[in-house]
Amino acid sequence: MALTTTVYSDFDMKLETQRDGDITRDTDEAAILNSIENIILTMQGSRRMLPEFSTTIGHLLFEPMTSETAALIRFKIVDVINRWDNRVDVRNINVKVDEDNNQYECYFEFNIKSFPQEIKTANFIIRRI
Repeated sequence: MALTTTVYSDFDMKLETQRDGDITRDTDEAAILNSIENIILTMQGSRRMLPEFSTTIGHLLFEPMTSETAALIRFKIVDVINRWDNRVDVRNINVKVDEDNNQYECYFEFNIKSFPQEIKTANFIIRRI
């Protein structure tokens, strides 16, 4: 039987419970993706005691949907991840304008520093609420 070592863990963002009543736990890649999603989607100034936490892309969602705006969103995402989550090395982020759905599609490639040989990917959507 192989021993599995968990390096990172966090509670599951869906707040689902296990049979024993505890909240389900996400580990390693899933925990880091939770962190990245929180960093990107938290509006700056909304976190108590840490008002500079997060990114300022919210105001860009009301700018014209152009490739320039997408490039600025990409820059801000890379910057904020590098600032707030030192567990990952960002390899690539591609932000694509989706005017029909009034959103940006983001494709994200990264390495977890504890597992540098593995390239991980994630997709997420950024849109006005």
